[in-house]
Amino acid sequence: MGELRAIKEVIYGKPTLGEILSVLDISVLNEIVYNVRFKKFKGAGKKEIVDLLIQTLPGAVREIIKKFDIERYELIKRIIENKGILYNCNINDSKKHALTLTGLVYPIVIDCERALFMPDEIFNSLGDIDNIDIVRAIQNNTKFINNIHGILCYHGYMDLDDIFQHTLKRKAAESLENLSYLETLRMAVFYYDWIEVDGMGFRYEEVEDCLI
Repeated sequence: MGELRAIKEVIYGKPTLGEILSVLDISVLNEIVYNVRFKKFKGAGKKEIVDLLIQTLPGAVREIIKKFDIERYELIKRIIENKGILYNCNINDSKKHALTLTGLVYPIVIDCERALFMPDEIFNSLGDIDNIDIVRAIQNNTKFINNIHGILCYHGYMDLDDIFQHTLKRKAAESLENLSYLETLRMAVFYYDWIEVDGMGFRYEEVEDCLI
């Protein structure tokens, strides 16, 4: 899941959102659609999906950010502080790919340098991401993901209900609020290498190191 899988063609200059989306694999586009609409957009062609995302992504970015934890939130803030372009970002290709799947940030080449890039259509739609609703969501998500890290590190493997019982004290299907945490967990699975989906459960990939 590297940079070249996310964007197969090198783009020079500051591309539009549409220009970036048009060079992504349809599998990546469908994943972005899922993060925006929380359901698959089946049977659509690539142009139709790109057009849909151009229309819907800018209006969905704040809700997507509310599924992040502190690491991704602070990264987004750094990109914003740098006017939408962050050079020399020290994160691995897997995390870059996971960020691409959110639809907010893309690894591209600008002026012969690799960078994480936020298209103007996304940048201009963000507004204030330091408001209390977003900050509270980030804090809750961070606690949730840290708790998952701890219990998977200790147990090695847990199914979804066990994770929710340990972290939220309720089963995965017991409240609508859990849907938000499910999306938070789903995005974390893409972003963090230590979470591995295994059948109907989740496995910590380096559990031996935790027990030393």
